[in-house]
Amino acid sequence: TETKNVNSVRFVMAVVESEARRQVDLIEDGGTVVQETRLFEPNSGTTRSMRSKEDAHDYRYFPEPDLVPARLDDAAIESFRTRVGELPLARERRYIEGYGMTQKDCEIILADLPTAELYESAANSGADPKTLTKQFVGVWNQLASTHDTTISRLGLAARVVADLAKLVDAGTISASAASQVAEHIHANKLADNANSADIAAQLGLIQERDEGQLEKWIDEVFAANAQAINDALANPKKAKAAAGFLRGQLMKVSQGKADPKLAGKLIEKKLDSMKDGAA
Repeated sequence: TETKNVNSVRFVMAVVESEARRQVDLIEDGGTVVQETRLFEPNSGTTRSMRSKEDAHDYRYFPEPDLVPARLDDAAIESFRTRVGELPLARERRYIEGYGMTQKDCEIILADLPTAELYESAANSGADPKTLTKQFVGVWNQLASTHDTTISRLGLAARVVADLAKLVDAGTISASAASQVAEHIHANKLADNANSADIAAQLGLIQERDEGQLEKWIDEVFAANAQAINDALANPKKAKAAAGFLRGQLMKVSQGKADPKLAGKLIEKKLDSMKDGAA
């Protein structure tokens, strides 16, 4: 077929997708693709028939002598299929079903095969797929974009990628601190042999999980924010908001070093004990 009203690269892409889908559906339904001129409709992203063409010469083209007819048997087709490997759409379905990715996640991670293979290698190294996906889409994609390259071309070893995800999962560093570790890895050319835990310690990014230290900070925050404490004790509806506010103050006092999850639990525990004491 021939298609009119194709006046931009974006339209070319839309026409190719639309016509491929239309012709496949037509053939699978037992129909035949006829020689015709079609018109592209930008609003709908589809084509419609304008006029038929009886013979090939109506298109004003002639056969390319170097392109001979190819007749492939089932064995040849299966051989090609084996060599091609997993196709992008099949891999996308597998990632969505197996790793819990969204289609938007897949667009980034499947942008090129080496990036997808790096992701799988890191996942196979024991990194949690959910955390790994967040870091690929956020941390590593942002770093690659900043340096006008792709994730795979950052030269990262799967172990390095997996280790950074594991640090966040273990609560050793925060999700935001992971970006600083990634920047350090790239800036110091440590993509293939970095020790993320050592880098995090060197940058002072290790989260404080010692309950004794956390409780000292909590006491300091409670002493400085009596009104928030009174609100939480006097009105149960304000308790959640007050706890969130107090956790934010704790993160400031600790200069971001407190483990926010553990700190939140300890704050709620202290508020509960104060409620019991006031009852």
